[in-house]
Amino acid sequence: MSEHTYFLFGDIHIKPTGKSVDYEKLSFPSDVDAILVNGDLTHRSDEASLEAGREFLAHLSTHDISVVTVPGNHDPAPHIDRLLPPPVESAHRNVVQFDDSRDGHSENGGPPAIVGWGCEQFDFSPEFEYDTFPATDPRRHDEPRHRAMERVGETLLCALRPFVHGDCTARDVLSTLEIQRQHRGTAQSQLEHLRGEYEQISTLLSASEAPTILLTHVPAFATAVDTHHSIGSREEDRDGLACGSLALRLAIEDHTPFAHLCGHSHKEGYHYVEGEVGGTHVYNPGFRGIARIDIDTEKRSFAFDLF
Repeated sequence: MSEHTYFLFGDIHIKPTGKSVDYEKLSFPSDVDAILVNGDLTHRSDEASLEAGREFLAHLSTHDISVVTVPGNHDPAPHIDRLLPPPVESAHRNVVQFDDSRDGHSENGGPPAIVGWGCEQFDFSPEFEYDTFPATDPRRHDEPRHRAMERVGETLLCALRPFVHGDCTARDVLSTLEIQRQHRGTAQSQLEHLRGEYEQISTLLSASEAPTILLTHVPAFATAVDTHHSIGSREEDRDGLACGSLALRLAIEDHTPFAHLCGHSHKEGYHYVEGEVGGTHVYNPGFRGIARIDIDTEKRSFAFDLF
């Protein structure tokens, strides 16, 4: 069976002192394959917040539908065990595979596998912190910020593709990007971290013969849904900067999962990433977004309806 339906909850940010959830309004049609939660279910990781999030997930699990989540930066991985009631599953750095029990057989390798990639801590920056180096900081370019970000983003991706493929060294990348000598030690360490993350994501995306849905908290770098969501509210000027994962973007290009469902930026939107073979549908339901997603893995179709 190639048609599948999911409900995606994005950046709910539950607060124990906030407005209570009206669980009677949460209902799902019978054809839903799974309920997916893309992280930041809670606004904080204190005990009261985790308990409120646990109650929310426990209610979702009463609908006899698989519930799969990944940790966000507000409810990072070290707290995931206290947040998840059974039978809710964490897909963080893991692959969740479903049996196709609706028609008793598997087609195209079975229903899509869920590959998860969440957050380990509160702070998240691109694995290579490009904006901390003068040569790759878009804010230093004498042109509109969005154009400078596009230019820097493409330069970074072009330099990093051969690096993660093993076709050039970290020193080659630093030379291409014109990273100043005093910053090269830090930059090289970040490049090695980036390659390690890319390799782990690639391993997960290669683990299943079934079509793959990549469920993450942060978006892939330099997609339409990758913008800093704290515009005007921080001391540091980060307006218009991409803050997503470079490792995710590079792995998506190489392994072309069917879809990449993400959050973090609080920007609802869709993007299509061209890959080596075909491409990947990228969708972010936005802040406190709830979306129904219908896919057909044979027709390569992807549709969403935001509630």
